[in-house]
Amino acid sequence: MKIDKRLEGKGDGSARKGIMKLASDYSDPIDVELDLIPELLEAYKSQFNEMKEGGYTGSFLDFLKSEISLKKKYRAGGLVDGKQYK
Repeated sequence: MKIDKRLEGKGDGSARKGIMKLASDYSDPIDVELDLIPELLEAYKSQFNEMKEGGYTGSFLDFLKSEISLKKKYRAGGLVDGKQYK
């Protein structure tokens, strides 16, 4: 399909500039990590609660350790749960 008429963007792009500024507000990468930690913890808690409802019997710490172990396996490449990665 060929489009003959060019569509003009809406707005003046100020929202995009604001978003880009937010991403560049951090001068230290540690600040980014510290801002993400609460969100990551909440996501892990949510996953843990779903697994508990599904019958998982381990502790939250066990769950976190297994997630870290799994991510290390992904980074290293090779087989994870019978699937090839990297």
